[in-house]
Amino acid sequence: MKNDIIVHKQRNCRISIDTMELTAKLTHSEIKELQNDFGFDNSSKSEALKHYEGVFHLKQFGFTLKVLPRIRQWRRYYNARITIHKAFFESDSVPDSLMEVIQMFKWSITNLHVAFDYPSTYKQLVYKHHHKVVYDKLTDANGYTTHYFGSRGSKVVDCEDDTKEKWIHRKNNIAILYDRNEKELATGIADEPRYDFSKRYEARMIFKIGELLLSDIDQARVAQELDKRILIADLASANIHEYVKRPLRTLQDDFSSMDKLIQTWKWNGKKPTKEKKQLKTIVMEHREPLANMYLEHCEELFSVFREPSSATATA
Repeated sequence: MKNDIIVHKQRNCRISIDTMELTAKLTHSEIKELQNDFGFDNSSKSEALKHYEGVFHLKQFGFTLKVLPRIRQWRRYYNARITIHKAFFESDSVPDSLMEVIQMFKWSITNLHVAFDYPSTYKQLVYKHHHKVVYDKLTDANGYTTHYFGSRGSKVVDCEDDTKEKWIHRKNNIAILYDRNEKELATGIADEPRYDFSKRYEARMIFKIGELLLSDIDQARVAQELDKRILIADLASANIHEYVKRPLRTLQDDFSSMDKLIQTWKWNGKKPTKEKKQLKTIVMEHREPLANMYLEHCEELFSVFREPSSATATA
């Protein structure tokens, strides 16, 4: 197995799947079969149990199976969901039972997080590709900072079971940017830097149920989403004129500082619309070809689901 280290040598980048979510609408008998085969947790204070009636979790393999959403209107669309984290892809082998449940049913990929890791010395720039994209720079209690790009907001959903609760369903971000070494040092996971490729840009993509089947992945559809993203891997070494790098450094320091640039352009008697257009043209010329990089390695990324597993444990 172990497909977590895929190196794109020309771009000096490593590509991996960080997280994947599989969703399905199973029959009553199929749900019953899962409940018989797996020891679902129905009693702990697990966060997932606030939203699902049954949860099966194997942390060491980055695998969580959830069935029967408590929000009844969701059940019109699905009643089973699998979340797979990076431990699954990093593992030398996983239990056969996990691979069997993945291969047994018609799963749709509804969330796919693809990570692009660059050398620790790089200073990345994410450029705003759409006016609705917002930016949040969050620092947790450990002093660890993550940059979030995407939609902000939430909606209240009525819980139609006996509790009559209302839950907040938060929208996902379309990308995050962070340093893996800084994260592990801040949280105490490691005592010293472990990664040469620690600067991570994680593209987070959401797909509708039935749009992206695990059994027959439309890789062009994934590439289409990636092609919307604008990332410069290392602004300092990019072959861009210093005159253009100045406003780009302003955006690098604060993704949401375009308004500041517009005021500066107006102050200097320039036309903001023209300046923005020229700036984006240059950025597009020097951005990372994320879609092409993904397409070159997508078969390797998903090879774990086609290769027979060598089980080291039983679920």
